Amino acid sequence: SFDDRAWADYWRRLAVEHLDIAAPALERLGGPGLGELLVPADDGLIAQLGAVLAPAVDVFAERTPETAGQLVTSFIADNPGHADAAIVIDELVKAMTYLFAASWPGWTPNRLQAYAESQCLFEVLIRALAPAMGIDVEVITLHVEGETIKAYAAFPSGSEPAATVLITNGLEGAIQEVAIPILKYRHNGLGVVTMEMPGTYAYRNPLSL
Repeated sequence: SFDDRAWADYWRRLAVEHLDIAAPALERLGGPGLGELLVPADDGLIAQLGAVLAPAVDVFAERTPETAGQLVTSFIADNPGHADAAIVIDELVKAMTYLFAASWPGWTPNRLQAYAESQCLFEVLIRALAPAMGIDVEVITLHVEGETIKAYAAFPSGSEPAATVLITNGLEGAIQEVAIPILKYRHNGLGVVTMEMPGTYAYRNPLSL
């Protein structure tokens, strides 16, 4: 069961169940096609997605593992006109999580494909919803010893300098695991830069002294 394809396919099937729920809701909203969210997205697509999902931004920005279910239920009860947006956000986050499970612990072809799709979902969601969250999100790309390393910076909206915290996950963890739970602290005036530890997934070189 830990074989590359068997492992990745098991968790991918669970992700697809949530993608299948998100797809018709996203279509009703007039958003982009679901397949477009599983590959790197351009600015136009991100703006299109943000426009239809922004009314339900709290479902993304205020969620924690403990409160996600109740958050979605209460949001839809209070905002029935934005139920589809809430459903899309919730189901995409769940799909992203299962795709990350499919990628553990990385470095085999099917695992890396799942990792790439999970990261695409994270990036398109956080960039699309950044304006509604009152933050500016920047994707930082570093080229180090033949590898391309990504980090995600989230700053309070505006041009004022902000004290910034650099956060990295533990071994075999992903950016989205760290970044999503700390969004609820986005109004404290701090900037946050999240990046994955060297030696995980796309970054083969281990942590150096």
